[in-house]
Amino acid sequence: MTFQMEELERLADQLRRKTIRGNRREIAVTCCLFVPVNDELVEGVYVSSDKIIARMLLVSDPIMAFREHIPHVPRREDRICVYRARHADDDGGVVAHGCVVTSPSAADARHPNNPHPDTYPRVCRLRDVDVYLKEPVRVQPYYDALDFFGQHPEARLNPGLRFFGHTHEITEHDFMLLTRRPGVH
Repeated sequence: MTFQMEELERLADQLRRKTIRGNRREIAVTCCLFVPVNDELVEGVYVSSDKIIARMLLVSDPIMAFREHIPHVPRREDRICVYRARHADDDGGVVAHGCVVTSPSAADARHPNNPHPDTYPRVCRLRDVDVYLKEPVRVQPYYDALDFFGQHPEARLNPGLRFFGHTHEITEHDFMLLTRRPGVH
């Protein structure tokens, strides 16, 4: 019986690592998510997205907090890139990325690094987090290269809503472009 369980776990691990052919590029079975973070109004005071991101990611136990209803729920081993929405002194950009360790859970809502547990009651833990707040990766120069805009041409008409407005799945190629990974053009 133990052998069967070990074999099933091995096969499940292989499936998670396996890639399938997409329209233009290889798409990993483990998905990549684009997660926007905006400035927040807290008790009448605006808190910058930089402070929110730093509180969640620049710590020994990094997390990402989500609203109750997430269009695409992160799973273990998924990768996320964090987009800082338009900021006072720039147009925003991707400022961090990491790997999901636990799926979002209400059990972790009161995690000390969750800036707004009532607004963001689902928390997932992350690992291998890289934060580059001072050197954001601008998205607009990559519009023509991003698979997302090839798959959703209508999104070009209002990218603020379609691309930047919510958590959504992106291809491995887009993830690599937006997190400045070498070897992707």
